[in-house]
Amino acid sequence: IENLSFTAKAGEKIAIIGKSGSGKSTLIDLLACLIHPSKGEILVNSKSLFTEHADSWRQQIRYSSQSPALLDGTVLNNISLNKAYTEQELNSACYLACLDDFDSEEAYSLFLNKAVGENGLNLSGGQIKRISIARAMFHSASLYIFDEPTSSLDPQTASKFIQRILKMNTKSVFFFVTHDHHFASQCDRVINLDE
Repeated sequence: IENLSFTAKAGEKIAIIGKSGSGKSTLIDLLACLIHPSKGEILVNSKSLFTEHADSWRQQIRYSSQSPALLDGTVLNNISLNKAYTEQELNSACYLACLDDFDSEEAYSLFLNKAVGENGLNLSGGQIKRISIARAMFHSASLYIFDEPTSSLDPQTASKFIQRILKMNTKSVFFFVTHDHHFASQCDRVINLDE
């Protein structure tokens, strides 16, 4: 990535688009403080990320990867990562991730307690993706990064997810790496790495 400069404001939802090899993964690795820029800097609230602030910044980030890994256990274990939670936190995360579409509370509870199987063997690709999204949304953060969040979702679920996530009223910043130009066009801003 060369000559890229932007400012993200509190509450913004920003799409990152570009061809394969354009630097989308590099950009999210930089934002997540996983790699250092060879030149230039990244500032958060006017402080350089790559100083003593890197560890505290990483704790304020939630990330949903393009190919999520699941733990051996239940759907609920994979969303909460066995951390304490309130019902409101769980239901809110499941709602945003579109994991709430059940005919009854009993069916919802059965799904949450379902064993995922080795590497998510008992789940569809779309369910695995939505569990990863719910895990990211489970606790509040300053920055959320979603890598291809709609890639394994059917069109109806993808549309519902986009609508729900973009309507969120929050001070957090969201970055969505996506090839879905319709999704990108609905975000507050688009960073096109091909330009």
